[in-house]
Amino acid sequence: MSNCFQFENINMLQHGEMAHESYIQLMQDLESGKEAPIFQELYDLTKHKLLPTHALKNYHIYHDCGKHIQIEYDEHGRRHFPNHAANSTQQYAILFRHDVNTQFLILHDMHFHMKRGDELAWLFRHPLGPNLFFTALAKINANCQMFGGRNSDSYKIKLKRLIQTAKKFISSLKDANND
Repeated sequence: MSNCFQFENINMLQHGEMAHESYIQLMQDLESGKEAPIFQELYDLTKHKLLPTHALKNYHIYHDCGKHIQIEYDEHGRRHFPNHAANSTQQYAILFRHDVNTQFLILHDMHFHMKRGDELAWLFRHPLGPNLFFTALAKINANCQMFGGRNSDSYKIKLKRLIQTAKKFISSLKDANND
């Protein structure tokens, strides 16, 4: 992981450590009510489902442990890592065969970044879904300096997608409670 780079000066291991530190900060902000209201509401509805932070440490650190398996470069020289969630899950399973929760989290790590609406409905109901969502939020915060900071269009687009997903997640939870 230390020989495969996420960005120019940040390798996969450093990226994972940054994700975990960002998650710790996010949980502190949510506990103290410092986060955006939409994320605060989702947290209040799902905090009983969140695994303890220490139980998510391996997920955060090793979520990209298989990116080095398949690297492709586009015409602009940018790196792409197709199937990296599946590759990372396989790599993690070799090292930590019995840690099935972390394997699940790594396999579905990109869902809250890439999928929309009905594609996420099953994760809204899954016990580990909130862990994936809040990790996605922590990761865009951890990564934002690498793609222009919180004022960049890239960050704003990623944040807006997570806000829209949080609204659907909340609606899904409220609908389930009314049934």
